Amino acid sequence: MTPLCDQVRSELRNSGWCRVPAMTDAEYRALAGSLGRHWCETEVALRRDVRTYLCQPEPVPCHMDHPEADYICWRCERQDDSDGAQILLDGHEALSRCDEQTREALRHVHAEVHVRSGEPPSLVPILRTTQLGDRLFFAAWIKPVETDVHSIRAYQTLGREMDRLQDQNPIRVLLDVGEALVIDNGRMLHGRDSINHDSKRLLRRFWITTRG
Repeated sequence: MTPLCDQVRSELRNSGWCRVPAMTDAEYRALAGSLGRHWCETEVALRRDVRTYLCQPEPVPCHMDHPEADYICWRCERQDDSDGAQILLDGHEALSRCDEQTREALRHVHAEVHVRSGEPPSLVPILRTTQLGDRLFFAAWIKPVETDVHSIRAYQTLGREMDRLQDQNPIRVLLDVGEALVIDNGRMLHGRDSINHDSKRLLRRFWITTRG
C-alpha cells in the first residue's frame, strides 16, 4: 500500500471524503487499484441521447450509488467553464440527528437495487452494519419496499434530515483538471447543481469494492 493510499484511507475514515492532487490517468488507475477492486468505469459527461441525471444538465439530487461500491472516485479530465462542483452530504451526520428508534427502524427498511438489467432486484437495508461500520443506502427517489406506517415514517424522517443538511451544511468540491475526489459511498451522498447544456465537463468514475 502506497503512502498516498494510506492518506486517502485515513481521510475517508475521518471525514468520508478526500480530494487528491492532480495526477496522470495511469496514477489515478493505480490509486483506484490500491484502494480495492475497481469496476464500472464510467465517463461522466453530458449526452443528449441518454435521459438520466448523470448525462443531463439539470441538477443531480444528492444520492448514493450502488451499495456494492464501498468507495467512489472521480478524476477530472475536463471541467465546466462556470461551475461543475460536486455537492457532498455526510449521511452519518443526518443519521445522528435521528432518534434511536428511527435508526433501529431503518435497519428493517429495504430498497430494491437492480444489479443488471433483466435480472431480479436484490433488497438492501437503508441502514446496515458491515466490516466498514454502519452503511447507508439513500437517494431521494428511492421508495421503501415496506409500506407500513412505522417504516415509512422512519424513512421520511431520515429524508427530512438529509434535506436540512443540504440546506445548512453542504460540501462543495470543484476539481481542477487532473485532480481526483474519493468518497465513502456508505456515508457520503453526492450530487451537483445544473450546468450549461453545452458543458464540456468530463469526469472518469470508478466504483471500488474493498471486500473479497
